[in-house]
Amino acid sequence: MIKTQQHEKLLFLVAFVTAAMYSKAQVPCSFTKSLAGSTVSVNYLWIIPLIYSVDSVFIDYGDGSSVMQYAPVPGTASHTYTAPGSYSICLTRYMSQLGVPGAIVCTYCDSVSIGSSSSCFVSAAYNTTAIGLTANFTNTTSCSTCSSISHAWNFGDGSPINTQTSPSHVYAANGSYNVCLISTGTNSSGQTCSDTTCTSHG
Repeated sequence: MIKTQQHEKLLFLVAFVTAAMYSKAQVPCSFTKSLAGSTVSVNYLWIIPLIYSVDSVFIDYGDGSSVMQYAPVPGTASHTYTAPGSYSICLTRYMSQLGVPGAIVCTYCDSVSIGSSSSCFVSAAYNTTAIGLTANFTNTTSCSTCSSISHAWNFGDGSPINTQTSPSHVYAANGSYNVCLISTGTNSSGQTCSDTTCTSHG
């Protein structure tokens, strides 16, 4: 009976650790954005497993302006740019796990073009899941006017550029990697533009 109880406890512990590792891989830090004139709205409403809590969110708008949000973290933020140009918006999420010291940090970046008639019609985006050292990338890039589109992945570990739509990649070691997707589309008028999005997991 004692051995059976110990065995059950061990199985429960393994299942809990496995679930926690899997849940961590599923927790996103990406955002969507919308633009009205020179005001950009950043939207993020993540589904977080109960063993985690979002402690704070830091948003850098790329023009010297930033905002730090503390718990309870809202699901949106907005910013008005004062000059035209192309800006990189980066959101860093700080999250804690129940019973585990230290913060779980994730950063996601996307670009926005202000006051330009040649704004890119491609919106690069992707989701990531990971099991062990294997990362699976699901491409969610959108382009309603594209007649053709191509993709280039930089996995952040020095490996060659990958041109698959939704690739998988095996890393040599655990660590924090900055993964960038560059999506290039051509519309029906023959115009071409590229959009880049990057996410750092650690």
